[in-house]
Amino acid sequence: MWIFGMQTLWQMPHFYALAWLHRADYIQGGYKMFPLSDATGVETAAMSKPYLAALCALPWAMAASGAASWMLPVGAALPSAVWWHTLQAFERSPSAATCRRFFLGSLSYLITLLGLLTAYARVEKPSDDTVCQTEHQSLEPAWRVQLRSYLLKACPHEQASREVLGTAWQTGGCPIAKPPI
Repeated sequence: MWIFGMQTLWQMPHFYALAWLHRADYIQGGYKMFPLSDATGVETAAMSKPYLAALCALPWAMAASGAASWMLPVGAALPSAVWWHTLQAFERSPSAATCRRFFLGSLSYLITLLGLLTAYARVEKPSDDTVCQTEHQSLEPAWRVQLRSYLLKACPHEQASREVLGTAWQTGGCPIAKPPI
């Protein structure tokens, strides 16, 4: 559901930019799309803003709902800021070059977010005990468990915890160290 929502929100500014860049080709092909009537590009940029705002909020909503680690919004901050910056550049100075950067920013954003979702999403299955349904078991692939273990060794949160408090990973100082819900 989350990936569907992300893809749905992402596709609108992505295709708005593509349609604005190739207006003549779309018109010649007989397509009827909103950016084709936008000669300046200002309306295309304005129509893209709400989708980008929603995409920036989505990782926070996923983490708040327990569907992902809190590291998802932390990791998504940079790609979101970069894509937002390319939108602002296109909005300030609409041209083929700024629109192309906005379009390419959408591609890098999508690839990065899908990678982050792969790394930080949480999926659970109920325990087999039909009497007690409060205990859940994580359906996490082994490669993610190994990757998390490797990253914890280099994590500044955990290093500080070990040096200052003299404790190991059990303190939960690092957001990625917390076990899935």
